Amino acid sequence: GTYAQRFLRVGYTLITILFLGFLFVFCFQVILFLFIALPVDSGYTSGGDGAHPVDIVSTLLSFPIMVYGMASLMAMGSAFVIDTYNGAALFRSTIVEVLYMCVFLVVPILTFAFSLMARDENPWRKTAGSWAVMVAITFTIWGLAVTYKQAEICLWLVEKFFCNEDVSSGNGSHDDDNNNQVDGESGKLMKNLKTLMKLAKQAVLLTQTARYSGLKKQRLHIMAGDDLCTSFGHEIQERHISLYSQFTTLPFCSNSFEKLDEPKKIYSSEEVREILPFMTKNNWSMQKMWCAGNSRQHSVVVAAGESALTSDQIKFSVFCTVASSVFLTLLIIGLLMWMELGTASYILVAVVSLLCCLVPIFRNSMEMYRTYSSLQSEDVDANEDGAHIFQVWETLRITEPKPWYCFARIIIEVVFLFLWPFIHMLVKKNYPVALVFFLL
Repeated sequence: GTYAQRFLRVGYTLITILFLGFLFVFCFQVILFLFIALPVDSGYTSGGDGAHPVDIVSTLLSFPIMVYGMASLMAMGSAFVIDTYNGAALFRSTIVEVLYMCVFLVVPILTFAFSLMARDENPWRKTAGSWAVMVAITFTIWGLAVTYKQAEICLWLVEKFFCNEDVSSGNGSHDDDNNNQVDGESGKLMKNLKTLMKLAKQAVLLTQTARYSGLKKQRLHIMAGDDLCTSFGHEIQERHISLYSQFTTLPFCSNSFEKLDEPKKIYSSEEVREILPFMTKNNWSMQKMWCAGNSRQHSVVVAAGESALTSDQIKFSVFCTVASSVFLTLLIIGLLMWMELGTASYILVAVVSLLCCLVPIFRNSMEMYRTYSSLQSEDVDANEDGAHIFQVWETLRITEPKPWYCFARIIIEVVFLFLWPFIHMLVKKNYPVALVFFLL
């Protein structure tokens, strides 16, 4: 587009970024309010009447939905900012263009003009208020539209790929309990409702199955040349199974989990879209490898050939990750000594930092070292016929939860993570937080 169009979109984006900042402050205050309630309910405040175990448990149970809901809200707000900069590309139409112009230009300009005509003392305040209200309404409608489209596409995918023909078959009629055929609009409505419930049930079952299945990750080498694509050595180079996945394979879990005779390959979003990133010596970046985290396993690493990573690149990748662990440890030690909170606080914060920061970073470093150390092994020889060796990770599903277990987990989550905290908020007459909790 022209510079004028870019300038206009930058103005739109700046307003949405400002709104996103207010949204972040709101989310942070809600989470902070819950954390502040813990010491009050525990009876550690002055003038307290003792601990309230029910209040403590209810507050702790409200954390998962609150934190996940706030994180989803911030993610959707970030997507709203990006979509605004792209000119409302997600729902691009003439009506949307007109609405965006009214929200970001027409309404604020008219508000400011009328305030000036009325000789208001603070015309900018009313303009900013109307601007914020219009952007908030637009974000709400945009979020609901995105949620609707996601649900619609989800049900369409389930109907197309995971449901049998009898779910969507029929001629728009429905048989009631008396075996009387109801035709017309009521029959179509009942048929559509019945189909929708089946699709929703299947979608929930697929989601729970993917969430609680036991997975196995393995690294292998693939040789490829001009017309060759075979598994290198026909053996797995490395295999990783989490403790949870190993637990699901135990004999006493056979009533809840089904062990698959043939593991199912789990495709990542990059594999589905066929845009797998390749890591070569030409596009390697130490910063990118340090910030990659687990997403590094979704990259296809060229292990041998003309474009293979060099030994120096591998060493610097591992060194950067290990050095970050050391620097983080020194930073935490210096912060604890500066705060002078006492030995108990030092130990507590050190343990939390060790479990949440240092252990994952160290595990990432060791995994990177084991992964790239195989590049120097004698087994990888791709000099013949100009072949290349590609190092890839794949995820396999080895166990699946049974349907009754999936629905039981849903019932437990709804009762303990939603109904219990929500009812407790209503009993305590904490209606504002209860409304936010319900909407999330």
